[in-house]
Amino acid sequence: MTRANTELQKQNPWFAKAGAASSIVPISRFVGPNIFALKGGGYGCLFSLTGLDEEALTDLELESRVRSIEGALRGLPEDRASTSTPA
Repeated sequence: MTRANTELQKQNPWFAKAGAASSIVPISRFVGPNIFALKGGGYGCLFSLTGLDEEALTDLELESRVRSIEGALRGLPEDRASTSTPA
């Protein structure tokens, strides 16, 4: 590698070097506006949060909101393929 290439790599931001998002989350298709099917089987959900960002919240407020999100995630159905017993 030449010095010019090394300097160029230092100037490029991380997202310029990032690969395809499909290599991280292999989305097959969207089933609905917030639900997608994965190429390997299973489904994923898109969530969005509105309001203040985490930097504007106190630790107590941030912990409360994280607990609310964790509770909502626990309410989602689990993958039946991994919990079922063979007949």
